[in-house]
Amino acid sequence: MTNDSNLDMYADPINYDLESGQFKLDDTILLDLASQASGAVLELGCGTGRVTIPLAQQGFDMTGLDITSHMLQYAQNKAKDLPIKWICADIRNFHLENQYALIYTYGSVFQHLLNRSDQEAMLARVHEHLAPEGKFVMDVGFKHPKSMVNVPEKQDWYTFIDDKGGKVQVSGTDHFDHLQQIWYQTLYRHWPEADEPKQAQPERLALRYIMPQEIEALLFYNGFTVLSRYGDWKGNPLTEDSYSHIYVCTKRQ
Repeated sequence: MTNDSNLDMYADPINYDLESGQFKLDDTILLDLASQASGAVLELGCGTGRVTIPLAQQGFDMTGLDITSHMLQYAQNKAKDLPIKWICADIRNFHLENQYALIYTYGSVFQHLLNRSDQEAMLARVHEHLAPEGKFVMDVGFKHPKSMVNVPEKQDWYTFIDDKGGKVQVSGTDHFDHLQQIWYQTLYRHWPEADEPKQAQPERLALRYIMPQEIEALLFYNGFTVLSRYGDWKGNPLTEDSYSHIYVCTKRQ
């Protein structure tokens, strides 16, 4: 299952974009993969279109799918007249009429699926919608086991500037359930330079953490062949110090 409280993280699409930072398409292998694809492209968990829109601006036939309607509405407003198809649906049970030359996830989308049945449900939908010669690219965050330690005391993580020009300090705590392989974060946002003290309600995030061999087994037993894997979107090799693992796959015929 997924954790419904995860959706709290996406309640404010404007500040979500500001907090996430600008996506730079030229810095990723995604542009090359889209260029190699001979057909339509589908992003699963597209959110505010941070990745979908830059690809559409390059002329690709884009579809963005997400479960949060307000994020999609904001994405559509940002996209203006770009011919992007926006679909509000669950990545575990969508059924579209098209097949796609490239399907991808960016960020922690797959990790929002907290058990194997949900993971396999999404992979089945990908398999159904991927063209025979198409490619599926899956992004999964990677944490070295040594870094998977509980941090019960609030730690400062990073800052960003919100839509009103205020500096926001983001802090948080970490808890790891190693039996279920779930990483629980509690995030706190406060405005240290505001005239009056201001703090948002804490937000909680639950992500499934997955090791490389587990991912490859999931992909294999759900009908995919791994063509290549990378340690980030720049195409660097996967190492113990990587922050992501990126898998490029095809359907096994």
